[in-house]
Amino acid sequence: MSVLQELSFGENKISIQIQENETTPILKIILNTVSCLVTHIAFLIKDSSQADQNFKLLSVESKRNEQEDFTNLHDYEVPGLDPQIDFQQEGTTVLVPCLGISYSLRISFQCSQEEVLDCDTEVAAISRRVHWATQAFLDNYGEIAVIGYSLNVSPQASQVVPLLNISSYLKSQPEGVDADYLAGLALMNARRFIQASELIRRAESRLSGSLDLPMKYPRKFNTPNTQTITNNKKLLRAAKLELLVAEGFNQHGQIIDKLIAFERATEFFLGGGNLDAVSVGSDVYSSLLRLQPHLGRLLLRNLTDKLEPLRIACVRGLEFLIENLGCSLGWQFVLVLKTIIKSYPKFTITNDSFNTSLMSNSSITEGPKEEPSSNLIDTYNRLLETCISTISSSSPSLLHTIFQEVLSHYILITELPKDLKIFIIRLLDKIVNICEGDLDFSNSLLYCIMGLLHNDEVSESASGLWETIKTKILAKYLGSRLENLVRWMSEMLQTEPEEHISDIFNIIQAIVCKENTNKTLQKQKPELRELVDPLLNWLNHSANSQDKLNLFQSIWKCLYGISNYLPQLNMLNCVTEMIYRTMDYCKHSAPTVPMLKFFNIILTDLKVENNLIQILLEFLPIFCNCIPNNINDEIFLVLNQIMGITGDHLESKHLKALIDGMLDQFTVKSQSQRNSKGFLTTLILSKQSYLEFLLAYCLFDIKVPLLDSNKYDRQRIISEHDRYLDKLSLAIEVITMFEKNHGMFLMKKLEQISNVCKFLLEHKDSHVRIRGLEILRLIGEITLMIECDPLEVSMCLNTLLLPHLECAHDSKIVFFSLQIIDMEFRLLLPPETLYYEERTNEMLKLWKAIQGQIQSPWKNIRTLSFSIMCLWLQGDFLSLRSSFQAKVKSNLLPLLLSLLSAKDSESRSGGIFMLGSFCGLKIPEDENEIDLQDFIKTSEHVPLAIWEQVFSLQNDWNSSIGDAATVLTQLSAPRNAVSSFYHKHKEEISLRLTGSVVLEEDSDLFWVDKYSIDEILDLLNIFKSESPNPSQLWNEVKENVEDEYKEVHNDDFKVVDEEETLEELGVIDIEDELLEGCDDENNQYPVIKNTYARRKGHQKVVKSPEEAIWRPLRPHNSSLRPCTPPAKDRVRIPPSRHEHRGISEEIKDLPIENNDRKSDAPEFDIEEDMSIPQEEEKINVRKNSLEELDDLFGCEFKNKDAPKSPRGKRDELKSRSLPNNQPPIGRMYITKKKTKALNNSVGKVKRNYLKVAKAKDSGKLS
Repeated sequence: MSVLQELSFGENKISIQIQENETTPILKIILNTVSCLVTHIAFLIKDSSQADQNFKLLSVESKRNEQEDFTNLHDYEVPGLDPQIDFQQEGTTVLVPCLGISYSLRISFQCSQEEVLDCDTEVAAISRRVHWATQAFLDNYGEIAVIGYSLNVSPQASQVVPLLNISSYLKSQPEGVDADYLAGLALMNARRFIQASELIRRAESRLSGSLDLPMKYPRKFNTPNTQTITNNKKLLRAAKLELLVAEGFNQHGQIIDKLIAFERATEFFLGGGNLDAVSVGSDVYSSLLRLQPHLGRLLLRNLTDKLEPLRIACVRGLEFLIENLGCSLGWQFVLVLKTIIKSYPKFTITNDSFNTSLMSNSSITEGPKEEPSSNLIDTYNRLLETCISTISSSSPSLLHTIFQEVLSHYILITELPKDLKIFIIRLLDKIVNICEGDLDFSNSLLYCIMGLLHNDEVSESASGLWETIKTKILAKYLGSRLENLVRWMSEMLQTEPEEHISDIFNIIQAIVCKENTNKTLQKQKPELRELVDPLLNWLNHSANSQDKLNLFQSIWKCLYGISNYLPQLNMLNCVTEMIYRTMDYCKHSAPTVPMLKFFNIILTDLKVENNLIQILLEFLPIFCNCIPNNINDEIFLVLNQIMGITGDHLESKHLKALIDGMLDQFTVKSQSQRNSKGFLTTLILSKQSYLEFLLAYCLFDIKVPLLDSNKYDRQRIISEHDRYLDKLSLAIEVITMFEKNHGMFLMKKLEQISNVCKFLLEHKDSHVRIRGLEILRLIGEITLMIECDPLEVSMCLNTLLLPHLECAHDSKIVFFSLQIIDMEFRLLLPPETLYYEERTNEMLKLWKAIQGQIQSPWKNIRTLSFSIMCLWLQGDFLSLRSSFQAKVKSNLLPLLLSLLSAKDSESRSGGIFMLGSFCGLKIPEDENEIDLQDFIKTSEHVPLAIWEQVFSLQNDWNSSIGDAATVLTQLSAPRNAVSSFYHKHKEEISLRLTGSVVLEEDSDLFWVDKYSIDEILDLLNIFKSESPNPSQLWNEVKENVEDEYKEVHNDDFKVVDEEETLEELGVIDIEDELLEGCDDENNQYPVIKNTYARRKGHQKVVKSPEEAIWRPLRPHNSSLRPCTPPAKDRVRIPPSRHEHRGISEEIKDLPIENNDRKSDAPEFDIEEDMSIPQEEEKINVRKNSLEELDDLFGCEFKNKDAPKSPRGKRDELKSRSLPNNQPPIGRMYITKKKTKALNNSVGKVKRNYLKVAKAKDSGKLS
């Protein structure tokens, strides 16, 4: 219930008539109302005392339709109704209860006031031209309100009880039909469908029961339809009520009831009678077929009704029809789509200019003005989804009709609601996918669809439709259709402004899209020739402005697509003038980003031909000069394209320009630059002539920059020296990528390379010297790859390295030279080589130099020296000539005696392992069968003094040395000598303890040859197991997180891009005053930039020892020391296997020879960061590590524990080196016999080396 109308008596909508009576006049107030059920009428009285005195309400009458006369409303107050009226004016509200159906109201008042005698009142009445009684009424009454229920609006569920009371009161009155109808709608909103259906059907029965309906015979199935639609309004209303009844039957078990309701509605729609379409034995499909097409017409007719529940019932009825009949609806399916679109909520069409021939039997009027509910919109959307699902089963002819009659018209309307527009796009997309080229798209329709792409509301759906049209329609346009479209587009290109032609370009790109890749099957499209001239005009127009690059790209794609169908169209000729204009610009200025993108666009599509190659070869040197100082990555993309096109036609001047541009100090070292550099490297390796030029330009013909004595040109020297280093690095990078065929070429120039390396090794700058060592390392690797005679290469390497080892001035060079020698004798000339005597000769040449490094103050140099000497002593010593044996022994034996008697454990350990290698205890990993006699072949060449020293080392505090001495004594020492040492030792003990000598028999001694082969192999693991050789000179443990390295597993190299800051680029800014005194003895000029960090712009993490043969070298010159990279870009050194195993520092540092394969050898690292002593770090002007961490990572590290100091880590390793309960290991001079305890010990050896231990009491082995 609501206030249906609220009017002022002074408005024109209210008519006041005066009926003169014998005594007093009677006022009759007439106002038209909406069709409604009136329950109350309210008046606003300005002066209640005067109104009661002057006027009396006589009657309230209503007219139910235009043909009837006014009748009195029922004087009945509905229980439970208490309307609240809030008039806009002030006054007294009077509520008059009345009940009845109203189309128009007439309210009668009797005026009891005598004729007015007041002059003012009479003047006012005359001036308004009204009766004096009317003026008196207007002075007393202000407004009137009609309260009740509209017949066109569904009542709320809360009004069920009042409406049921009204229905009960009016059940015997004519108004009872409308009362039952409203009560039924309220019950529907309350989800009481059965009760609602009963009430609505009662209203329908009362409505149709008063009619004399004709009786007709039922129409048999498949017989012609001869029924016509009735004009009886009561029957049409009864049909509407039956549709509401059908909406109430929604359960599966009520399907027969629903069909009966549809049948009754159709019967009323046809004027009455019995169709006999539904029976208990008939199915849904057959019943609906008998009711068609009249049921569909009835549902379509009421889609525009003002009552929303009836519209919902009709939409759901249509959905029910489509779900059960599908395409059996035939032409009516087209009508359904058109009516749905036209009656869609929030969409009205005032002037229908479309074809309505299919709707000749319907009476669709303008849609309702009320705001539709979400339920109604959802119902429409569900029906459209059902229609979309039915499209795939429709015949092409039906789809053509839908396209021509519905979709092609309504998609042009811009006022469509968003949801409806999306549904139309989806319908059209599906139809296009099915019918493809059979559909005839007009030019205006294509242009409209392109416009939808710019509509944010439907752009996503429109994009899918456009892609379908491109592939299914436009790509297959041929003949007259294509000619017509091309003519229209050509006119548009010549007349439309720039902002309106982007859609035309999209259409052209769709037309020229290649349908198949087979050129023989590709059809020519000569009609496209008409588009060439307009497109070329637009292309020149867009090329004149750098801000129209997107327009240029669109036009270029159109022309390139047309060239696939017009072979006579040469794309290079279209842009040749533009290329030369850009070339002239680049001669004096750097190319802009639009220019670079322009080249990127055209070079991607242009076909490689001689004219293009000649133009780009002319342009390449000019373009390379623009690379320095250009910060745009696009310049490297264009450079890659130019190199790809001209790669096989480059000359020396082009290669020189490429190398200079790539290595220039002002070239941005970004990821794109590194990619282009890799491209150039691959290109150089592709042709031998390119490789010869590179080696000549970057390696052989290189000149050292010199100072000009007449000019102070320090900055020039710095720049030239940096380029000098960069060229060397590029040559090394190219050599690193050599394949087998390149290696053969390089070996032919071995003498020339040797001279260059000799010069580099004698250079005063450590960076240059290290590059020379890197080249020597690569020569060794290439020798292994091409499988040539290694002796010549080995002799060459030794000749170059020996002077620097003898000088030993540069510890860094010494360390990396030792690594190269280790590689040489481990891989090039291994112990089992055929050139063993020549190997020995080379060893003797290097012996004194390597022996001198044993006394080096650097720990890792000593470790490498011991490893090399152990490697030298492996092999068949007895196969040498006596002269060579004498030379080896003259060098070896004094050294062994000195090492074994040294005070430091490292020397003793080195001597033990050198002797073990000399005796053949270092056997291959895959050796499973051994002969104990092989271990004593060379023992006779070792003096007894050395064996006695080895015997005494069994008591060394270092367990590793003691274990090795035990195994060496057991397997290689002369047994008579060992017995003598043992008796001498026992005599000394006996004499010291008892004062007398007790002789022991030799039978009391236990020898290891009583072991099995497997147990002896376990003993030899002491000489097999060894840690990798050190890969760097410094072996410092960093205290801060920023100085540690991360372990890299995924890639060989990890490249980290850094921000463009001075510190991250590696430039150390030093004041001119601080440069005084920067020169050291190795540099004749000061250096203020970190060459490598500035050149690279990133940190390079080298391969792990298991993945690389050599680690690149690192310089140690302090003036060229790279600045410390930021903490966030550091990588952590992976922990060694000793740290994982918990072995102490002394055991970890044990120098053990290495016989691993090539993949386990160390590798130099040119880019690896150098460490400096703590004293240098204290005077560094940079922030300390914690401050840098705080700046870089904020408070991320503030709450974390500080990292342990090196001393703390070492103590922790010592505490974990051996289990607490492990007993001390005894010595080898054991009496009695062997027991099974040794077997158990041998089987459990995993972490520590085996000792033969003596039991405390019984003397048994444990």
